[in-house]
Amino acid sequence: MRSIKSIKQDALKEYETQQAQIRKLLKQIEAGLQKHDRNASSNPGGHHWGHVGDLTSIAETLTDLRDRLHGTGEYAEAASRYTAYSRSGKAIKVTIPDA
Repeated sequence: MRSIKSIKQDALKEYETQQAQIRKLLKQIEAGLQKHDRNASSNPGGHHWGHVGDLTSIAETLTDLRDRLHGTGEYAEAASRYTAYSRSGKAIKVTIPDA
């Protein structure tokens, strides 16, 4: 049987792996936004409502992700019942930076 310490170490390792994956995805998203803009700009008619729709959909998805991470929007009620803690066990206040 595995020890609790071993299980927690495995969880932390996987957590850090997922954080790295998310950071990589965020860089890819930024590059994709730039590519989308170049493609839209080179379109014979310029930017059109289809391009706006693309970005609106992406913004909605990112807003949902932000709300999940910060406990805002539809996640605010559930988040108000929990306290975030640092790795050392100290309660922390989470704030959302302005864009």
